[in-house]
Amino acid sequence: MYVSNGMARQTQEEAVKKFRKDNPKLFYDTMASIVDFYERASEAYRGFLCQLYWRQTLDDAELLAVGKIHAAINVGDMAISIVDVGCEPASDKAVETNCERLASLLPSVKAEFWGGTQDEDGKVEFLLPRHCAVGRCTNEKSFSKVVGIMPPQGFCLEVGYLSASKFWNNLAMGLPMARWPYGSRYLYCVSDAYVGTATDGFWDLVAKCPDTISECVSLHDSLIKF
Repeated sequence: MYVSNGMARQTQEEAVKKFRKDNPKLFYDTMASIVDFYERASEAYRGFLCQLYWRQTLDDAELLAVGKIHAAINVGDMAISIVDVGCEPASDKAVETNCERLASLLPSVKAEFWGGTQDEDGKVEFLLPRHCAVGRCTNEKSFSKVVGIMPPQGFCLEVGYLSASKFWNNLAMGLPMARWPYGSRYLYCVSDAYVGTATDGFWDLVAKCPDTISECVSLHDSLIKF
């Protein structure tokens, strides 16, 4: 079940209240650490994590969700594969334009855009395996990574504005997510379904990848900065 904005906000607000009540010191220390990380992060990484409407604010509920997404990526619970679309998305209402732009993707990546709604904006599908970056946290201010493989799979597409709470709640439910932020030419595909070098058949999957390890590493090094 895809989680809407309203349901996601309620879940995160309840999490904030419980966290603050159960351990106030840890809560405030954690929130300060998230703010510090978010202010250091590159514009590209912040846009990936969330893009709020102009009337929305990055309050405690949204900040906590930002921290959860970042932590899941940094410790390797989730992996990221970045796909170059070649151009930025148009507005949610420009359905035909965004469909045309997504049609220029590699033959191994299929995408559909349905328009901005309370549910997903469309879908992305990997028809072949792709390299992905898997975090190996050494400390809160560094991102050490190894390269894994995402097998063929589908993603819920979110274009442009997206709250961190909605993003996190859907990831936490095990739904692979693809982000195409406003101002970005890249699709960030996030999933917990990936394999590492110790997995049987890993190198068979590598041989089928249309992208290279160096391409994968270069994109992550240039975009995932904090």
